[in-house]
Amino acid sequence: MERIFQYLTEKEELALLQKGGTSRFSPESVIVREGDRHSAIYVVRHGEVRVEKGSMGFPLELARLGPGEIFGEMSFIDGSPASANIVADDFVECYVIDHMLMKPLLKSYPSIYGRFYQSLAAILAVRLRETSALVNADDSDIPSWTPEMDRR
Repeated sequence: MERIFQYLTEKEELALLQKGGTSRFSPESVIVREGDRHSAIYVVRHGEVRVEKGSMGFPLELARLGPGEIFGEMSFIDGSPASANIVADDFVECYVIDHMLMKPLLKSYPSIYGRFYQSLAAILAVRLRETSALVNADDSDIPSWTPEMDRR
């Protein structure tokens, strides 16, 4: 698997993932439920998950995440409820990084804290850019407002 947390050393990343342990989920299991509070980041090790948001009583698929991708990072950072459901598409195995894991890890690797959060910020920046590109692409069919439009 490729490196996930780009600002951590290889040794630090491996320690972080191994200390967190793994969880396994069967197909169609809801790993994270929209609106629930949790304090863990999940790193997909095997399989694929769907990111779904409820829309008019039906699930709307927002994204698919596979090996090496993370979810749960927003709640991990700010403690807010999950903004979407994360559902196992098939058999999924994830590394789980909980807030409680960070305390003992800081003793072994004191410099990890800042670089871990810098890595999370980089991941979020990429996601925000991708989302902005999608929104801008969808808006390309909508004509921009001009003063002439009001005069028609």
